[in-house]
Amino acid sequence: MIGLGALSGINGIIDRSSKSKDLFYREQERERLELVKGPTAVDNKGKVTTDTYIEEIIKEGIAKREDTIKNPDGSYEFTTDNGYNVKVEPDGDYNVIITIIDKITATGVLNFSDVTWSSGHASVKVSKRETNDKQIQYRVYKLKNEQEEIVKDYTTIENGGTISNLEHDYIVEACILDGGERKNNTTIHIVDNVKPTVNVTVSSTNYNSIGVSVSATDNESGMPSSPTYEYYLDGVLKATTTVTSYTYSDLVEGKKYSIKVTTKDNEENVGIGTVTATTKAIDPAKGSITFTDMKWENESVSVKVNKTVTNNFGMIYQVFDSSNTVKVNDTTILSGGTISGLKAGDLVHVYFANGSRKGSDPATLQITDTEKPTVSMGPISPLYTKIKINLTASDNQSGIKEYAYYIRTAHTNDEYTICSQSKNSSYTYEKLAQGGIYDLKVVVYDNAGNYTESVISSVSTNKCSTCNGTRIERKKCTYCTNGYLYNTCSNCNGTGMNSGSSCSTCGGSGTIACDVCGGTGGTSGESTPCGSCGGSGVMESSCTLCGGSGMMEMSCPACGGLGSMGYDEATGMQEPCTSCGGSGMMLEPCGSCGGSGMMQEPCTSCGGLGMMPMPGEMCPMCNGMGTITCPECNGSSSSGSTCTICNGTGKVKAGKCTHCTNGYIESECSTCKGK
Repeated sequence: MIGLGALSGINGIIDRSSKSKDLFYREQERERLELVKGPTAVDNKGKVTTDTYIEEIIKEGIAKREDTIKNPDGSYEFTTDNGYNVKVEPDGDYNVIITIIDKITATGVLNFSDVTWSSGHASVKVSKRETNDKQIQYRVYKLKNEQEEIVKDYTTIENGGTISNLEHDYIVEACILDGGERKNNTTIHIVDNVKPTVNVTVSSTNYNSIGVSVSATDNESGMPSSPTYEYYLDGVLKATTTVTSYTYSDLVEGKKYSIKVTTKDNEENVGIGTVTATTKAIDPAKGSITFTDMKWENESVSVKVNKTVTNNFGMIYQVFDSSNTVKVNDTTILSGGTISGLKAGDLVHVYFANGSRKGSDPATLQITDTEKPTVSMGPISPLYTKIKINLTASDNQSGIKEYAYYIRTAHTNDEYTICSQSKNSSYTYEKLAQGGIYDLKVVVYDNAGNYTESVISSVSTNKCSTCNGTRIERKKCTYCTNGYLYNTCSNCNGTGMNSGSSCSTCGGSGTIACDVCGGTGGTSGESTPCGSCGGSGVMESSCTLCGGSGMMEMSCPACGGLGSMGYDEATGMQEPCTSCGGSGMMLEPCGSCGGSGMMQEPCTSCGGLGMMPMPGEMCPMCNGMGTITCPECNGSSSSGSTCTICNGTGKVKAGKCTHCTNGYIESECSTCKGK
């Protein structure tokens, strides 16, 4: 016979093995459910929500859609394909909390009721389905290092009786005692998987802080004697402490914040409490702050700032320039105070402030300059090739920035050409034509971009009367005749006649005394010595050919006026002409005056007679000259023929003049100086 104790021992071994497997499978199921929280369960905001999680559970075949229930608080309950009842809840941030409630077992001879909790202890009822007089026994144990630790050994209990004083992780095993043998062993695992209740209350709000207090309760396994609380602000952990109150600081005025506090019960179930709170807002400045007494002075603006409401806030202002760069940052100002040094394009922001912290929605002022500059043209100073213009311009607000000068030919529709853009209020238009007519345009800009355009039409440059606007002055060359240098003809020695003797009739003078008046030029009266020639009948004057020097410059006949006899291969240089010394020119006695520099000509007063007739009738033969052309030489003074070399001029070309162009010397006009 097998004793009752032996049976109890055998059943205990079997039960321990069964219970260990149950815990192992439960953990396996939890791991499988945790793995579903992968990338595919993340929504478009990067969160794993209960909705996305359940869709993945159904997609992977872990649960059927008809076996899922969505609760009003957003949590889900479902039964897995392995028979586990599971609850999924949002954790308030970016994840979900998974809780395995229990495992469905086939209905047998013995059944346990739902577990109830009170003051940290659980109780459960046990009943049998059959109506007979067989007793129900139960025992309570827990596993420690996979070994049973008996809490309460087998005890008889009536059908429907309550087993109480149970704690978390206890295992209750019930059986039917049948003829001394325990049969139909059934177990239930007492598990606290209920989160503690966390209540968060806002205790204070200020402009930059929010204070909260927290309490937590747990009707199942209970709370630790000193729970640890984690305080979150907008999803960010701010503090971990055992203190049941906390103040969030360094917050923004008038902003709404999401606050979450978490804590754990004795069985590590995480409870979450949430609340929203808004910091106090600093009054908006727009509409409650005004700007008055705006004044421009020296291209800068000053303006007064005034509060139009009564509150306990100070004021802070900022100034931004036209490129949105901060010029003045967070500077305190009193009501009625003045902000100065502002420029056109600046933007002023004035806030109400609590100490150094400013509110939102500032009062703003944009500094603008809409006035155009005032411009006066003149005086204008035309020159030969220049026009100088002077301007008087002023701007009482942002000030003058620059001047742009344009020009075009007058009486045309040509586009204006810009000549200069600078800060100078005067400009000289240059390289213009003498006597030209032009339209002048000046555009004056202020520092705010406003501009004034002024035009003066038909402004003329001066025209030089000396050069007639050519800027070049031409003078007759004194070195040559019509651009060429001449030497005395060597054939006729400058007489213009071929070689021959002087005319014997006139003695080489070319004239003879008038035989009608006897050389007096009159037909009656007496003659007196001529006062101009002293009675000699001859007048001396500087030779016009050599200029009175007695010498004439001519091209060197040896080098042809080149100054060089050719290239000397030995020295690698031009060999200077030995005749002219390399100048290319030589001096010879003037053929006209014979080198004396003076010319003798018959006196024009007495006609070469030396005598002046007394008043009487003019001789009709000589017209009062007293002389007539010599009939022998026909006035040539020589008895020879005209020289064929010089064609009777007495001169031959010596070369082109190097001092002039075509007989004229050109130089910068001495009047307009070429300008």
